[in-house]
Amino acid sequence: PRLALYTAAFLSLLVAIAAGGDLRLGLVTFIGSTVGVYAIKRISHRTDLVVAGLRVGVANALAVTAVGLADQLPWYPHLLRDMAYGLGSGVLVGVIAIGVLPYLENLFGLVTPIKLLELSNPGHPLLRRLQMEAPGTYHHSIMVANLAEAAAEAIGADSLLVRVGTYYHD
Repeated sequence: PRLALYTAAFLSLLVAIAAGGDLRLGLVTFIGSTVGVYAIKRISHRTDLVVAGLRVGVANALAVTAVGLADQLPWYPHLLRDMAYGLGSGVLVGVIAIGVLPYLENLFGLVTPIKLLELSNPGHPLLRRLQMEAPGTYHHSIMVANLAEAAAEAIGADSLLVRVGTYYHD
């Protein structure tokens, strides 16, 4: 999160400069980005990206409203339009992220929590093959995964990564 916040601050400053020195736009951008950083911290399903986008959209709408009220803009049409754009942009980014994420995972070789959940699915071809060809080994992997996950949670490690790694350890 720290690197993401630094990046958000830098990009918000660039947005403000590109908008002709409008620091208000930079502030709105930074607020939305900050909410986004913390909204995606614990994602376990692809649909969580839309929820995170909705949170960013609400933050954008609130930030735009606050800035607009400080500038004494009229509610209609300026503030309502800007609020709608802020909310819509957050949701749109969440939807786009769902579509783009699998390609980015493959392109950069990233293993995200969502990818780990896909790998932990018992219907995954390799796990299904293990079930059919070596049921004892599969059962052993499941039992060790349960133990390893509990140990990881006890020490604050990434329990999902440990569980999936244990599924494939044999």
